[in-house]
Amino acid sequence: MDHRFVPVAGSVYYAVWCQAETQLHHQVPKLALGKITAVRELVGECVWSQFDDVTKQRFGRHVRANLEHFGLLFVRLQGTMSLYQRSAVLVRTA
Repeated sequence: MDHRFVPVAGSVYYAVWCQAETQLHHQVPKLALGKITAVRELVGECVWSQFDDVTKQRFGRHVRANLEHFGLLFVRLQGTMSLYQRSAVLVRTA
């Protein structure tokens, strides 16, 4: 797994980042096959709104660099937002 975008453990955004990853891991298996969505929708607005703009971009890059870890497939860009769908093969790491 590529960790280059993850904030340092003492960072203000580290706990929120961990919440966002956990939420993503819980929501991706519930996503219907073929449904296209953004990371923001999967993570949820209440968690997403706690990030600043730079951290939102870094989290998006982290997801894009680790698609198989999250069980997602990149579909397309819509403006500056990446859209994903659930992979047919979900990879779960403990």
